[in-house]
Amino acid sequence: MNLRRWAMAAAGVLAALAMSGFAAPAPSAPAGARPSLSPLRTPTPVGGAPDAASPPPAESPPPGESAPPVEDVVPAIPPEQVGGGGTAWVVLSAAVVTAMLAAGFLIWQRRRGGSGPAWTPAYANAPAPSGAGVSGGPAPAGPPPVAAGERELAEVLRRLASGGVSAAISQQIERLLSRPDPGRDALVQAAVHYRDQLAGSGWEHELLTALTAAGVREIRPADGEVFDGRAHEAVDAVAAPAPEYHDRIVQTVRCGYLDHDRVLRPPRVVVYRADGPA
Repeated sequence: MNLRRWAMAAAGVLAALAMSGFAAPAPSAPAGARPSLSPLRTPTPVGGAPDAASPPPAESPPPGESAPPVEDVVPAIPPEQVGGGGTAWVVLSAAVVTAMLAAGFLIWQRRRGGSGPAWTPAYANAPAPSGAGVSGGPAPAGPPPVAAGERELAEVLRRLASGGVSAAISQQIERLLSRPDPGRDALVQAAVHYRDQLAGSGWEHELLTALTAAGVREIRPADGEVFDGRAHEAVDAVAAPAPEYHDRIVQTVRCGYLDHDRVLRPPRVVVYRADGPA
Protein backbone atom coordinates (compact mmCIF):
# COMPACT_ATOMS: atom_id res chain seq x y z
CA MET A 1 0.00 0.00 0.00
CA ASN A 2 2.86 2.42 0.80
CA LEU A 3 4.63 1.59 -2.47
CA ARG A 4 1.49 2.40 -4.43
CA ARG A 5 1.11 5.76 -2.71
CA TRP A 6 4.74 6.65 -3.32
CA ALA A 7 4.48 5.73 -7.03
CA MET A 8 1.37 7.86 -7.54
CA ALA A 9 2.90 10.77 -5.66
CA ALA A 10 6.09 10.58 -7.73
CA ALA A 11 4.10 10.49 -10.98
CA GLY A 12 2.12 13.53 -9.91
CA VAL A 13 5.25 15.48 -8.96
CA LEU A 14 7.00 14.68 -12.25
CA ALA A 15 3.91 15.58 -14.28
CA ALA A 16 3.66 18.90 -12.45
CA LEU A 17 7.32 19.63 -13.14
CA ALA A 18 6.87 18.83 -16.82
CA MET A 19 3.83 21.08 -17.16
CA SER A 20 5.56 23.90 -15.33
CA GLY A 21 8.51 23.64 -17.75
CA PHE A 22 6.22 24.02 -20.78
CA ALA A 23 4.11 26.81 -19.35
CA ALA A 24 7.00 28.96 -18.12
CA PRO A 25 7.28 32.29 -20.00
CA ALA A 26 10.19 32.76 -22.34
CA PRO A 27 13.05 34.74 -20.74
CA SER A 28 13.49 38.29 -21.99
CA ALA A 29 16.54 39.20 -24.03
CA PRO A 30 19.38 40.64 -21.97
CA ALA A 31 20.29 44.30 -22.36
CA GLY A 32 22.76 45.03 -25.15
CA ALA A 33 21.96 41.89 -27.09
CA ARG A 34 22.07 42.12 -30.82
CA PRO A 35 18.79 41.94 -32.61
CA SER A 36 18.14 38.90 -34.63
CA LEU A 37 18.92 39.19 -38.31
CA SER A 38 16.49 38.28 -40.96
CA PRO A 39 17.61 35.52 -43.24
CA LEU A 40 19.66 36.53 -46.27
CA ARG A 41 17.67 36.80 -49.40
CA THR A 42 18.79 36.62 -52.97
CA PRO A 43 19.19 40.18 -54.31
CA THR A 44 17.83 39.35 -57.70
CA PRO A 45 15.65 36.31 -58.15
CA VAL A 46 16.46 34.16 -61.09
CA GLY A 47 14.57 35.30 -64.18
CA GLY A 48 12.81 38.17 -62.48
CA ALA A 49 13.12 41.73 -61.37
CA PRO A 50 15.00 42.56 -58.20
CA ASP A 51 12.97 42.56 -55.03
CA ALA A 52 12.12 45.99 -53.76
CA ALA A 53 12.55 44.88 -50.17
CA SER A 54 15.98 43.45 -50.80
CA PRO A 55 18.96 45.71 -50.11
CA PRO A 56 20.81 47.16 -53.13
CA PRO A 57 23.83 45.23 -54.25
CA ALA A 58 27.15 46.40 -52.96
CA GLU A 59 29.10 48.59 -55.31
CA SER A 60 32.35 47.32 -56.53
CA PRO A 61 35.37 49.42 -55.48
CA PRO A 62 37.06 51.63 -58.06
CA PRO A 63 40.10 50.27 -59.77
CA GLY A 64 43.23 50.30 -57.63
CA GLU A 65 41.36 50.31 -54.34
CA SER A 66 40.78 47.32 -52.16
CA ALA A 67 37.36 46.39 -50.88
CA PRO A 68 36.55 47.21 -47.24
CA PRO A 69 36.68 44.26 -44.89
CA VAL A 70 33.41 42.48 -44.40
CA GLU A 71 32.51 41.84 -40.79
CA ASP A 72 31.44 38.37 -39.85
CA VAL A 73 27.70 38.32 -39.42
CA VAL A 74 26.52 35.87 -36.76
CA PRO A 75 22.78 35.34 -36.76
CA ALA A 76 21.27 35.72 -33.30
CA ILE A 77 19.30 32.76 -31.89
CA PRO A 78 16.26 33.49 -29.73
CA PRO A 79 16.99 32.78 -26.02
CA GLU A 80 13.88 30.62 -25.61
CA GLN A 81 15.35 28.17 -28.14
CA VAL A 82 18.71 27.79 -26.32
CA GLY A 83 18.69 24.60 -24.13
CA GLY A 84 15.00 24.89 -23.08
CA GLY A 85 13.29 22.42 -25.37
CA GLY A 86 15.63 19.47 -24.66
CA THR A 87 15.25 19.67 -20.85
CA ALA A 88 11.47 19.92 -21.04
CA TRP A 89 11.25 16.87 -23.26
CA VAL A 90 13.43 14.87 -20.85
CA VAL A 91 11.23 15.81 -17.89
CA LEU A 92 8.07 15.01 -19.82
CA SER A 93 9.41 11.63 -20.91
CA ALA A 94 10.37 10.73 -17.34
CA ALA A 95 6.89 11.72 -16.08
CA VAL A 96 5.17 9.63 -18.74
CA VAL A 97 7.35 6.58 -18.00
CA THR A 98 6.74 6.89 -14.25
CA ALA A 99 2.99 7.23 -14.74
CA MET A 100 2.98 4.15 -16.97
CA LEU A 101 4.93 2.18 -14.38
CA ALA A 102 2.54 3.25 -11.61
CA ALA A 103 -0.50 2.33 -13.69
CA GLY A 104 1.03 -1.07 -14.50
CA PHE A 105 1.74 -1.71 -10.84
CA LEU A 106 -1.86 -0.87 -9.88
CA ILE A 107 -3.26 -3.15 -12.59
CA TRP A 108 -0.96 -5.97 -11.45
CA GLN A 109 -2.08 -5.53 -7.83
CA ARG A 110 -5.78 -5.64 -8.76
CA ARG A 111 -5.38 -8.72 -10.91
CA ARG A 112 -3.52 -10.38 -8.10
CA GLY A 113 -6.62 -9.96 -5.96
CA GLY A 114 -5.14 -8.35 -2.88
CA SER A 115 -5.17 -4.73 -1.88
CA GLY A 116 -2.70 -5.15 0.97
CA PRO A 117 0.75 -6.64 1.27
CA ALA A 118 1.15 -10.19 -0.01
CA TRP A 119 3.27 -11.27 2.95
CA THR A 120 2.24 -11.93 6.54
CA PRO A 121 4.51 -11.14 9.50
CA ALA A 122 5.99 -14.22 11.10
CA TYR A 123 4.73 -13.23 14.54
CA ALA A 124 1.10 -13.03 13.35
CA ASN A 125 0.71 -16.82 13.21
CA ALA A 126 3.11 -17.67 16.03
CA PRO A 127 1.52 -20.03 18.61
CA ALA A 128 0.95 -18.68 22.08
CA PRO A 129 3.25 -20.12 24.78
CA SER A 130 1.68 -23.01 26.62
CA GLY A 131 0.61 -22.44 30.20
CA ALA A 132 0.68 -18.66 29.81
CA GLY A 133 -1.96 -16.53 31.41
CA VAL A 134 -3.16 -13.09 30.46
CA SER A 135 -0.07 -11.39 31.90
CA GLY A 136 2.36 -13.82 30.21
CA GLY A 137 3.11 -15.90 33.32
CA PRO A 138 1.76 -19.29 34.33
CA ALA A 139 -1.98 -19.44 34.89
CA PRO A 140 -2.80 -19.33 38.59
CA ALA A 141 -4.13 -22.60 39.98
CA GLY A 142 -7.68 -22.08 41.19
CA PRO A 143 -9.36 -23.90 44.08
CA PRO A 144 -10.32 -27.52 43.42
CA PRO A 145 -13.92 -28.03 42.28
CA VAL A 146 -16.40 -28.64 45.09
CA ALA A 147 -18.36 -31.89 44.71
CA ALA A 148 -22.12 -31.96 45.17
CA GLY A 149 -23.03 -31.67 48.85
CA GLU A 150 -19.39 -31.38 50.00
CA ARG A 151 -19.93 -27.86 51.32
CA GLU A 152 -23.03 -28.94 53.30
CA LEU A 153 -21.15 -31.87 54.86
CA ALA A 154 -18.18 -29.70 55.88
CA GLU A 155 -20.50 -27.09 57.37
CA VAL A 156 -22.50 -29.52 59.50
CA LEU A 157 -19.30 -31.19 60.74
CA ARG A 158 -17.85 -27.77 61.64
CA ARG A 159 -20.94 -26.96 63.66
CA LEU A 160 -20.72 -30.37 65.35
CA ALA A 161 -17.08 -29.74 66.32
CA SER A 162 -17.95 -26.38 67.87
CA GLY A 163 -21.11 -27.71 69.56
CA GLY A 164 -19.22 -29.13 72.55
CA VAL A 165 -20.69 -32.61 72.22
CA SER A 166 -17.36 -34.36 72.80
CA ALA A 167 -13.77 -33.13 72.94
CA ALA A 168 -12.55 -36.23 71.07
CA ILE A 169 -15.10 -35.72 68.27
CA SER A 170 -14.17 -32.02 68.04
CA GLN A 171 -10.45 -32.82 67.68
CA GLN A 172 -11.10 -35.47 65.05
CA ILE A 173 -13.32 -33.16 62.98
CA GLU A 174 -10.86 -30.24 63.23
CA ARG A 175 -8.03 -32.52 62.09
CA LEU A 176 -10.13 -33.63 59.11
CA LEU A 177 -11.20 -30.12 58.07
CA SER A 178 -7.65 -28.75 58.39
CA ARG A 179 -6.59 -30.67 55.28
CA PRO A 180 -6.30 -28.62 52.02
CA ASP A 181 -8.78 -30.95 50.32
CA PRO A 182 -10.42 -33.48 52.65
CA GLY A 183 -12.45 -34.99 49.80
CA ARG A 184 -16.08 -35.95 49.57
CA ASP A 185 -15.62 -39.62 50.51
CA ALA A 186 -13.84 -38.74 53.76
CA LEU A 187 -16.60 -36.26 54.68
CA VAL A 188 -19.31 -38.82 53.94
CA GLN A 189 -17.60 -41.51 56.04
CA ALA A 190 -17.17 -39.06 58.93
CA ALA A 191 -20.84 -38.02 58.82
CA VAL A 192 -21.96 -41.67 58.80
CA HIS A 193 -19.61 -42.55 61.68
CA TYR A 194 -20.67 -39.65 63.94
CA ARG A 195 -24.36 -40.25 63.13
CA ASP A 196 -24.03 -43.79 64.50
CA GLN A 197 -22.41 -42.45 67.67
CA LEU A 198 -25.00 -39.69 68.15
CA ALA A 199 -28.09 -41.78 67.39
CA GLY A 200 -31.18 -40.47 69.14
CA SER A 201 -29.91 -36.87 69.33
CA GLY A 202 -30.65 -33.84 67.19
CA TRP A 203 -27.36 -34.28 65.36
CA GLU A 204 -28.62 -37.51 63.87
CA HIS A 205 -31.20 -35.65 61.78
CA GLU A 206 -28.82 -32.83 60.78
CA LEU A 207 -26.16 -35.28 59.60
CA LEU A 208 -28.79 -37.23 57.61
CA THR A 209 -29.94 -34.00 55.93
CA ALA A 210 -26.35 -33.19 54.86
CA LEU A 211 -25.85 -36.75 53.59
CA THR A 212 -29.05 -36.57 51.56
CA ALA A 213 -27.90 -33.29 50.00
CA ALA A 214 -24.68 -35.07 48.97
CA GLY A 215 -26.62 -37.87 47.25
CA VAL A 216 -26.37 -40.47 50.04
CA ARG A 217 -29.58 -42.30 51.06
CA GLU A 218 -30.32 -44.27 54.17
CA ILE A 219 -31.24 -47.98 53.83
CA ARG A 220 -33.58 -49.08 56.61
CA PRO A 221 -35.69 -52.15 55.75
CA ALA A 222 -39.14 -52.40 57.28
CA ASP A 223 -39.99 -54.99 59.91
CA GLY A 224 -41.43 -58.17 58.37
CA GLU A 225 -39.65 -57.60 55.05
CA VAL A 226 -38.19 -60.71 53.40
CA PHE A 227 -34.49 -61.06 54.14
CA ASP A 228 -32.16 -60.73 51.10
CA GLY A 229 -28.60 -61.85 51.66
CA ARG A 230 -27.37 -59.64 48.77
CA ALA A 231 -28.70 -56.42 50.34
CA HIS A 232 -28.91 -57.21 54.07
CA GLU A 233 -26.46 -58.39 56.69
CA ALA A 234 -27.96 -60.77 59.28
CA VAL A 235 -26.31 -60.33 62.67
CA ASP A 236 -28.76 -62.44 64.70
CA ALA A 237 -31.76 -64.81 64.35
CA VAL A 238 -34.73 -65.66 66.53
CA ALA A 239 -37.30 -68.46 66.46
CA ALA A 240 -40.20 -67.74 64.17
CA PRO A 241 -43.61 -67.69 65.86
CA ALA A 242 -45.12 -69.31 62.78
CA PRO A 243 -43.73 -71.01 59.71
CA GLU A 244 -44.74 -68.09 57.49
CA TYR A 245 -42.33 -65.78 59.42
CA HIS A 246 -39.31 -67.76 58.32
CA ASP A 247 -36.51 -65.55 56.81
CA ARG A 248 -38.31 -62.33 57.59
CA ILE A 249 -36.65 -59.31 59.23
CA VAL A 250 -37.45 -58.83 62.88
CA GLN A 251 -35.70 -55.47 63.30
CA THR A 252 -32.86 -53.32 61.89
CA VAL A 253 -29.95 -53.01 64.27
CA ARG A 254 -27.94 -50.54 62.14
CA CYS A 255 -29.12 -48.82 58.99
CA GLY A 256 -27.20 -48.97 55.74
CA TYR A 257 -26.31 -46.28 53.17
CA LEU A 258 -26.47 -46.10 49.40
CA ASP A 259 -24.27 -43.52 47.61
CA HIS A 260 -26.17 -43.06 44.35
CA ASP A 261 -25.87 -46.62 42.93
CA ARG A 262 -23.04 -47.81 45.20
CA VAL A 263 -23.71 -49.53 48.53
CA LEU A 264 -21.58 -47.92 51.20
CA ARG A 265 -22.65 -50.48 53.78
CA PRO A 266 -25.58 -52.91 54.03
CA PRO A 267 -28.07 -52.65 56.91
CA ARG A 268 -27.59 -55.02 59.84
CA VAL A 269 -30.77 -56.90 60.72
CA VAL A 270 -32.20 -59.71 62.90
CA VAL A 271 -34.24 -62.39 61.09
CA TYR A 272 -36.78 -65.05 62.01
CA ARG A 273 -35.84 -68.71 61.63
CA ALA A 274 -38.42 -71.51 61.65
CA ASP A 275 -35.84 -73.99 62.99
CA GLY A 276 -34.75 -71.66 65.80
CA PRO A 277 -31.68 -69.47 66.17
CA ALA A 278 -28.86 -70.30 63.81
